[in-house]
Parts: sequence; C-alpha cells; structure tokens
Amino acid sequence: MERYLSYEPWIKDDYLVPIPWRPITLPPRLKSQSCGQTKSSLLTHHLATPKEVAKSLLEAGIELADWKPEGHDECWDITQALYYEDGSKHVEKLIADGGEEMLSLTKWLIKDNKNVKYRTMEEIWDVCLIFLSPFLV
Repeated sequence: MERYLSYEPWIKDDYLVPIPWRPITLPPRLKSQSCGQTKSSLLTHHLATPKEVAKSLLEAGIELADWKPEGHDECWDITQALYYEDGSKHVEKLIADGGEEMLSLTKWLIKDNKNVKYRTMEEIWDVCLIFLSPFLV
C-alpha cells in the first residue's frame, strides 16, 4: 500500500480520498474479540472453528474479550428475504435452462428457507423498512 499511495492516485481519480500512507506501531499486546457461532455464521465454511481460533490467539499472547453478536440472525433473515424477492423463481429457471440439477446447498438456501418466498411490492417495502429502520431518524 505504501508504494501505491506514494503515487498519490487521488490526483487523477476524483473518487479517491487523499489519505497518505502513515506508518503505525502495534502495541506489544493485542486485544481481540471472540464470539461463538450464530445461525448465520454456520453458513460459511471456516478453516478453523471459533474455539480453535480463540485457542491459537490465546497461545500467541493475544487477550480475548467475549463478544455477544446482536442482530446477526435478523440481518441474515432480511438479506435472504431481499435477495430472493421472487421466491427464487429466476434462479430455478436459470438452473433448469442450463440443464443442471440444483445442488444441495442451493436447494437448502432457497427451498428449505422460510425467508425465501414470492413477495408483493408492498411486502418488499415492508422488509426494506425493517432493514432501514435503524437509520431512519
């Protein structure tokens, strides 16, 4: 990054914020937060479980603070609802038109999911309002 920023790319590209490189010094003891698995974190493939990562960090001398995730599952529900507003009909058509079978993870995501269903425009806006409500004043 230091080399890239030394060219000051913001001079030619107005969309870039002019933030020059600045060296940092890390504290001798790092502190990180750790959380267990939530419903939404189970959907991603990890190389190591949260417990294994926490153990490795502790062994490396990094202090861990317990962290309770709030709203992650609700956010995942909203994301699914907005991702497949048509009840996944478009995805199913693409798979069928390609002459392929739906893979088990895709089937689980769009078929065995209470959040994936056809929604009217009013229902879509209701979900959008749930998503946007923390930002509305």
